[in-house]
Amino acid sequence: MKTYSMMKFTTAFAALACWAGLALAGPLGELEIQGDVRLTQMGSSESMTLSNTSYSWFAGDRVVTGNSPASLRMGSGNSLAIGPNSELMLTRDAGYLQAELARGSLAFLFSSNGTPLRVNGSEALPTGRLGMIEVGESGALRTYQGSDAEVMAEEVGLSVTESGLSATCKDARHCENSRPRSTSP
Repeated sequence: MKTYSMMKFTTAFAALACWAGLALAGPLGELEIQGDVRLTQMGSSESMTLSNTSYSWFAGDRVVTGNSPASLRMGSGNSLAIGPNSELMLTRDAGYLQAELARGSLAFLFSSNGTPLRVNGSEALPTGRLGMIEVGESGALRTYQGSDAEVMAEEVGLSVTESGLSATCKDARHCENSRPRSTSP
């Protein structure tokens, strides 16, 4: 009798663990791409190039931008943007959105009661205002808020509105072939 109860408990625990794993690895939002990005999906060593499109970004995916930024629209009006020539991987962990910024810059616009954000292990507080983080030459993070972040965002080709961050197309000849589609796994 005890063996049967233990087996039921083990089965229920395994099902719960699988469900929790899927929830943590689920889509984070819709990545809007102007120009080219290289994407490596979680668990893969192969990368693919996406151009002028949208993509459902899943936790664990790694994105490397080219000469243009890309923006990520998330739920609750939160948004992130990856600057040009940047490399970023996002995961979820214990109520936090974890960002591993290997190089380049990251802008974020989260509601003040939104999901907490950690970048390379350091917490970036969501304040309802634009924030920007840049990896310096030494690998140290530099954080900008307010008007400094707005100037930097504009310099890297981002548009900041009340509804969030978006990548702007600097050269319409390269963006006119934009095809809204999703190449989600």
